[in-house]
Amino acid sequence: MQNELGQQPSRDVAPGTAWIMTQANQRFVVAYVLLVGIPLLGLLGALRLGRYLTAPTSVDGVWEISEDPEGSTPDECAESTDRGRKMALTISQSGSNLVASLSSDSLNTADGQIADNTITIPSLNVTNPDKNNCGKGRLFSLVATVSQATSPAKMDGLFVAQGCDSCRSLRFSAVRRSSNGERGRQ
Repeated sequence: MQNELGQQPSRDVAPGTAWIMTQANQRFVVAYVLLVGIPLLGLLGALRLGRYLTAPTSVDGVWEISEDPEGSTPDECAESTDRGRKMALTISQSGSNLVASLSSDSLNTADGQIADNTITIPSLNVTNPDKNNCGKGRLFSLVATVSQATSPAKMDGLFVAQGCDSCRSLRFSAVRRSSNGERGRQ
């Protein structure tokens, strides 16, 4: 449609007249609200809910284990834990899930959990079956408490022999080794 000069009429809305939304504009507004507004509301809701989440204590890394001389009495099963030698506990962490292995047997790994500051690894193979008759492949449970307040981070806990009522628990302390190989915080 052209005016008497052969020009297309202007789409500008004159002041004081109502602007009528075309069907194309209505679709655009609906699409914008659906594709931008709703995901934005979902993001804000997730951020609000996530405000109260806390990350588990970090225990990832290599821990140098030393036995606690005051809290352990040697017995046959305790002797099978390579007492007197330096042991290192290597822990890989993903959230509250742990995978641990000892330096004396890095091929055998065990799954564990951390809740608050307490590590629980229910079946860690720490035995040296050549030392005594404690049993080839005896599993130990590890329960330890981590203290991040000290520098370097420290862990105190127990190795408990599974399936051996006469075996005593072996107390230990461990210090996290720094990334450069020295004792310290990572």
